[in-house]
Amino acid sequence: LDPEFVKGVLKSEKPHIFYGGAVGLLGEFDEKLLDVLKMAKELGCLTFLDPIRPYSKGWEFLVGAAPLIDIFHCNNLEAAEITGKKELRGAVKELANLGVKMAVVSMGDKGLVAAYEEEIYSMPAFKVDAVDPTGAGDAFCAGFIKKLLDLKGKTLKEEIKLDQNQLLEVLAYGEAAGAVCVTAPGTTTAVDKVKVEELLKEQGEKVLSKVKKVKKY
Repeated sequence: LDPEFVKGVLKSEKPHIFYGGAVGLLGEFDEKLLDVLKMAKELGCLTFLDPIRPYSKGWEFLVGAAPLIDIFHCNNLEAAEITGKKELRGAVKELANLGVKMAVVSMGDKGLVAAYEEEIYSMPAFKVDAVDPTGAGDAFCAGFIKKLLDLKGKTLKEEIKLDQNQLLEVLAYGEAAGAVCVTAPGTTTAVDKVKVEELLKEQGEKVLSKVKKVKKY
């Protein structure tokens, strides 16, 4: 992916959110990630990265850019590799220490762990019949962004600022989108707003009631 092309789109569109998916497999873009994120922040964008494990290089390109990442999502295996911490709570703490404003680590049917401000949250997964896990992470991010925009709208241009209820609402919507995704073959076959909101109606209260919170430090 040509980083200059991405910079050009940023300049012309000035989006509320700059989302970088598949970072780690984007060649020259990965090498210039820091420059692209600097431009995004200068334009007032909220930055959201969701990487894929790189095959021919390490994670250094991402670690160096961490202070410019507002929201970071990855799975538990990626989190362990990036931080060197096998214990999940330690991994999200380390992501926060690197400079990420909000770190979210997914664990499939075991739920997620998120670090935001001074707290670490553990959220259980929604219960569904899984058929194909492909695309679940992307669906999570899409649901997360959708709910974030619903709640904050244009104020995202200023800063990411969520109270606890808003944070949990955003995380739950993302989780529900990821859960719906795995119920059919393919990356987008089952992802549908109605299905996501039906799942939230059926299980959302139970999931939220089991969220655990601890101090980050």
